[in-house]
Amino acid sequence: MTSKSSVTLTPLLRLKTACGLYAPVLFAATGVVLMSCYGHNPMLWFALAGSFFLTLAAIREADARRYLLAIALFMPATLAVISGCNRAIAYLRPHTLDAALMRLDHGVSMRLYQWTLLHVAFNLPMSLVYCGLPLFAGIVLGASAERRTLLRAMVLAALCAPAFYLAFPAAGPAHLGDPLAPRNCVPSLHMTWALLLARFSRQRMRWAAIVFAGLTAVATLAKGEHYVIDLFAAAPYTAAMVAMAKARGRTRESEPAMAMELKAS
Repeated sequence: MTSKSSVTLTPLLRLKTACGLYAPVLFAATGVVLMSCYGHNPMLWFALAGSFFLTLAAIREADARRYLLAIALFMPATLAVISGCNRAIAYLRPHTLDAALMRLDHGVSMRLYQWTLLHVAFNLPMSLVYCGLPLFAGIVLGASAERRTLLRAMVLAALCAPAFYLAFPAAGPAHLGDPLAPRNCVPSLHMTWALLLARFSRQRMRWAAIVFAGLTAVATLAKGEHYVIDLFAAAPYTAAMVAMAKARGRTRESEPAMAMELKAS
């Protein structure tokens, strides 16, 4: 009787622990971030939604619960860090290369941006795709069998990007002449993350992730955030981040074995 009761209650206790202990702490912290950052930024709300899906994944997967909840906690905070970094780069590089990038794509980016402004039926879904990246990232990270490599690649991409933004400062067609606009065009981090999500998504989600990556490419141009060259630059940049993430993963896996060999010797 006792054994049966404990077996029955164990999943309930796990659910209660995840929902009753971790989730309130998670959403209290993200609420603080929400109030302290730009409340009007829709991407922040999508990040909170992505955190919610990660929390659901944490309830399902007891072995990865702390890892998933840590990602969920820091996802909205990451936007605040990126925003601060963008401000610093805009201050350090007031002059941009927008004119040169616009010549490279023969004004395609500007024309698509201006056309999008005139067509609400196209503008709205493109806005949802562009701002919905954190939500889709939360869904893929929660389900991916290679989530550690994926997260490592996404973090590496974010850490390496500022060096390129300092070297090639550009604001995008929507922000021409704005001294406070982020200089985060080359390479497109939006496109990079979308490609990473497609690369590491589960098989059953692969086509949805590929379609999302394609829509992200269109949305970045339609919203005037990027030039065509930024999207091309994202492809080799993504490949480099995947290689670095996998190399780092192999190094971490080999460290315990090397330690054992040193002990034995």
